Amino acid sequence: MKFADGRALDALRHGFRPRQLRAVSFSTYCVVCREHSETFSVEELLTGTGNDTGIDAIATIVNSELIDDAQDVENLVTSSKRLDVVFVFVQAKRSATFNGADMSNFFYGVKDFFSDKPKLTRNAEIKKHAEIANSIFSNPAQLLKKPACKLYYVTTGKWVADKDLTGRIESAKADLEALNLFGHIEISPIDADQLHQLYRNTTETIAVEIVFKIAAHCLTLTASRKLMLVHCLQKNI
Repeated sequence: MKFADGRALDALRHGFRPRQLRAVSFSTYCVVCREHSETFSVEELLTGTGNDTGIDAIATIVNSELIDDAQDVENLVTSSKRLDVVFVFVQAKRSATFNGADMSNFFYGVKDFFSDKPKLTRNAEIKKHAEIANSIFSNPAQLLKKPACKLYYVTTGKWVADKDLTGRIESAKADLEALNLFGHIEISPIDADQLHQLYRNTTETIAVEIVFKIAAHCLTLTASRKLMLVHCLQKNI
């Protein structure tokens, strides 16, 4: 599959095994496309394995732009722009089931990510994204509204709204709400069918853009021909 700018994703850099990397990359691509319509590099969002606090990928979207560095936030603040922020977290598993323990680890990792005194050891990628988040929350006056926080737990299984799992989701949402940092919190379990639909949405969006561009080009040609016709009529008159 071709992601973002078409560069090959480096599995060794992030510590993923090749099949795991494909699953995480594909899931991240489909999920982030739901929140961000512009071209992006999936590789830049991956947090790797080992000290990743249970998070596979993080996307911080500010004013419809993916932010890759805390300095980007400072630049927006300096330019006096109000900040509209969405945090997206992804955990993807190749398992055919939704595992409660893995889900809870993911939820706790996200909660710890926003902690002033984190308890989990962080790798370089997690630290980088945490610095971006800290830069955002250090400028509360610039926030258009409280940020949105969206968690996506993806597997190849089927979601059946198991009572134990929905309870874990509700508990995790309450924990995040207690931080009083977010205006909107969304925790989405994504199964194989939902992931397939998310991917279809990305291809349909591309198709619509192509059709629109072709239509716009035809309209331009039609307008040009009309102008030429008017010019010819005027000359004849």
